Amino acid sequence: IDSYVFNAQIAQNLVISDQVMTQYFYIASELITNLLKHSFPTSINMKLYVEGNQLKLQLKHDGIALSQRDYIALSKESENLGLENIRYRLSMINGEILFNRTKTSGIIEIITNLNN
Repeated sequence: IDSYVFNAQIAQNLVISDQVMTQYFYIASELITNLLKHSFPTSINMKLYVEGNQLKLQLKHDGIALSQRDYIALSKESENLGLENIRYRLSMINGEILFNRTKTSGIIEIITNLNN
């Protein structure tokens, strides 16, 4: 990989539960492992930010990308422990994951509501 960028755009005083941050860490780790193993990106850009009442983690990459339909199909067909692990961790924080494929990139977003 040639380029990896992480950008956190959250207020310094924002309180996020340990549960949410721990799950985001493990989900992001699994996603990055899967990207490096299967998508062969040369760059990955990660952004952590708040939009409205939602905490979002976006991974944008230039490798082989999945669409949401691809992800759903893989989740149903596969006994992949990584995908199972991601689904389980998302359920623990009432989160969702969205996959989007464009002509030049793949975008994966993890989203959960903040309990303010």
